Amino acid sequence: IKKAESIGEGTDDDLSGLAQAALGRAEMDLKKWSDASKSFAASSEKIADSSLAMILLENQGRAAQASGDASQATDCFTKLTQSSDLYYQVRGHSLLGDLNNPNYAAKTAGGAKTTATEGQSKTARTHYDAALAALVPSEGHVLTVSLKALRSDISRRKALLP
Repeated sequence: IKKAESIGEGTDDDLSGLAQAALGRAEMDLKKWSDASKSFAASSEKIADSSLAMILLENQGRAAQASGDASQATDCFTKLTQSSDLYYQVRGHSLLGDLNNPNYAAKTAGGAKTTATEGQSKTARTHYDAALAALVPSEGHVLTVSLKALRSDISRRKALLP
């Protein structure tokens, strides 16, 4: 953390943004979820036009989710679905599905799983459907092996919804 902070001091925006991203990654490794989410947000602001922007957004959402901030995680993952890149569109819908999937329900402070609502299952199903719709190859095209595997995984998650 100290190295990442020192690199970002007195540098231009791009290097400072990359240092913020490295700081966020270090904070995630230390399970400082709220701090990590803030670091990724700061990094995103500094290098918004970078090819790393969607990765930073996903990490920010994951850190927010881990810290218990489902609203911020939803915002981050929703922005992913609006990407012009198919991978990130699908990734965003998949993460939103997982966020609402009762099979991945968060635990309460006492360690018991939270009770999922029927609405959460419906929301998860909607996002999985959107991801699967994006993974339908256009005429004359074939999905890569990795996209076929992703489609299979999302289908499995959807099938296991209550």
